Amino acid sequence: MLAHLPAPTYFPRSWRVTKFQSTGIGNLYKCELLFLRGVSPWTPVGAVPDLPGLVALAHRLLAANRGRWTQSSTGSLHRGQTTYVYGRRAQPCRRCGTAVRKDEQGERVTYWCPVCQPEHPPAAVQNGTIG
Repeated sequence: MLAHLPAPTYFPRSWRVTKFQSTGIGNLYKCELLFLRGVSPWTPVGAVPDLPGLVALAHRLLAANRGRWTQSSTGSLHRGQTTYVYGRRAQPCRRCGTAVRKDEQGERVTYWCPVCQPEHPPAAVQNGTIG
């Protein structure tokens, strides 16, 4: 399905599947989808396990939220319970209890769990020289 497209480096902004941006999945969905699949936000797109499965999950999640003011990846529409990682910096991960991290990737912020999404960010992010 996507095998004929050139693989970019990382997912930083809207999630890139070619050198051109896709229609823009949105930062909330990017963070939540990568969390749900256990994929580090610093994983090169070509290294994402089961990329078609991730795209299918994105389609299902977007369809489930169509027409709603409140976007939810958890299935709950209760305030404070709609996301797993997005907007939850320093709060416990809903899966493992580790504090959710927030880092910058380009012009966007990324929320992620360092245990559930175990790949480490690039050294420049880790030591604070970028983002």
